Amino acid sequence: MDITNLIAYILCAVLIAYLVIDGIKLRFRHRKVVADAMQLAVDKIALIQKVQELASKEDATSVEQTEGFLKFVSDSRDWAFEYIEEVQTAISDYVAALDNGDPDRIAESLEKLVGMLPENN
Repeated sequence: MDITNLIAYILCAVLIAYLVIDGIKLRFRHRKVVADAMQLAVDKIALIQKVQELASKEDATSVEQTEGFLKFVSDSRDWAFEYIEEVQTAISDYVAALDNGDPDRIAESLEKLVGMLPENN
């Protein structure tokens, strides 16, 4: 065996050892990347579920708030119509009392009408 063959043999052995070690390192990196990708997929699913849960709670809350607001508007409208009708009746009574000229009835109608005015706080 001559020296050239020995050098070629050593270079091939070193190259093969380097490739084996690099392959092992690559395998470990691949396993870590796969594990990280799986963890990201699990985290993504959990995050999507949490967002959907929060969105459904928000929708339920906004529906409750909307229904409550609509009930408030409806009740306020009913109250306003009743108030308007009562004031119109009181004004009619006051005008009738003025037409009659009865001072007691005028005073009573005026007191009732003034009593319907809102209080300033």
